[in-house]
Amino acid sequence: MILRITKSKKGFVAFEAIIIIFIIFVLFIGTYAVYKQKARQLILSKQEIDQRSDCLQLANAITSMTMVRGAIMNMTSYHNMIIEPDQQRITSELSICTFPVKNVRNESGSSSRFQINAGRITVTNQNNGIIIANT
Repeated sequence: MILRITKSKKGFVAFEAIIIIFIIFVLFIGTYAVYKQKARQLILSKQEIDQRSDCLQLANAITSMTMVRGAIMNMTSYHNMIIEPDQQRITSELSICTFPVKNVRNESGSSSRFQINAGRITVTNQNNGIIIANT
């Protein structure tokens, strides 16, 4: 018995090959899209963790300063933060944390909401109050 491939079967095999290549291409594009999405989520998670770290570092510095009168602590923040002494809260673009101290103010003496810019920060315990300032 001799098998002969006719022109119509050759065309059908070529069509199947094209379909298989197309399916592989679509799977590759789908896998790449999922990879890019996960990479973006990873970058956003890292940014959130970095901002949370800065927030907690400042909150710990504020809390620590209440224990030692006249103490000064210098630290570096890599993100801008807003300090709300009335709500005992520190917020950044992606993070919120709290501190248990009521008498917090900025270098001009204001205890209302104020912003601390990224860079060097000095936290000082003076006159029964915590003063936070950019240096």
